[in-house]
Amino acid sequence: MSLVHSLKKVASAAVVIALTCTGVAQAHDPGLSTARLAVVGESLRITLTFAKRDVDAIQSMPTDSAHARVLRGLEALVRTNVGVEIDGRPTPVEAVAIETDANDNVEIRLDFAHSLATHIKLDMPLIRELPFGHRQFVTLLDGRGGVVVQRMLSAAESTFDGELREGGESVAQTARVETFLAHGVRHILEGYDHLLFLFGILVVLPSFVSALKIISCFSLAHSLTLSAAVLGNLRVPSQVVEPLIAASIVYVGVENLLLRERVAHRGLLTFGFGLVHGLGFATALRDMQIGSGAAIVLPLVSFNLGVELGQIAVAALVLPTILWLRRDLRFARHWAPACSVLITIMGGCWLVERTL
Repeated sequence: MSLVHSLKKVASAAVVIALTCTGVAQAHDPGLSTARLAVVGESLRITLTFAKRDVDAIQSMPTDSAHARVLRGLEALVRTNVGVEIDGRPTPVEAVAIETDANDNVEIRLDFAHSLATHIKLDMPLIRELPFGHRQFVTLLDGRGGVVVQRMLSAAESTFDGELREGGESVAQTARVETFLAHGVRHILEGYDHLLFLFGILVVLPSFVSALKIISCFSLAHSLTLSAAVLGNLRVPSQVVEPLIAASIVYVGVENLLLRERVAHRGLLTFGFGLVHGLGFATALRDMQIGSGAAIVLPLVSFNLGVELGQIAVAALVLPTILWLRRDLRFARHWAPACSVLITIMGGCWLVERTL
């Protein structure tokens, strides 16, 4: 066996193994919560918003009969795992309120006396209790509701520092383009369902030009629905969007097996499913509570650009390998169908998980 054939065999096996590992990994972003620090009169109000699944990861939320006990336990957890310093002095929380909203999120409001604070420090060891990779988007608002500064926290960097002028007015309104850009890149790189759909489309394409057209269709489609959902009134519940994304993966995998190389329609197919994936991206951006009006344009553009950059980076790594492997007929006959079987199985598992 020639060296080239040996390398192709190893590369093909690596693709299948990578897909298998992806299937074991989490299908979603590891989690994003928000913290809004707002000056309300002579109080500092911190509003923490978590998806219910994130709260379940640190404390079970059982039936209504145990609801009061659960809320007390969650309040105690927050009191011991959220630290606030105002002007260098540790400040105890004065009041805690916990409720759920229509989207099944858990909202926790903490009130602190600030008395014309100029420096606010928030320590969130609570993040380390959440699933690995969880991030928290922190926004500091002044007394008039203006954004002072925004930061992304993680388990490795769980402390936020913000400065206010006397009276709670903002020193400067900082546009954190890099925060939204990085979140967009991270979302696509950790969004294994989006990547698996794209891989399923690319694995049967015969040329670089056809792949470029497909990627362009996917990018255009998800940009349209992302923008419509964030800027307009397009609202589709995540309980609908997430199963549809999984179904798109199953469809592509099955179609690969049935049609093999007959992929002339793939541009239209990818565009249609890309509209659905864009709604998934919109959910991730809306979870950051970026505001309304003209203020959301910059975060939207930065986030979408980050998604595109992450997508291009993945395609730049995967596509040359696929096209090189396709030069060997055995890849099209054996390895590509094997990949499609794995794609179908993983999409099916996610579909069942998201509909139960």
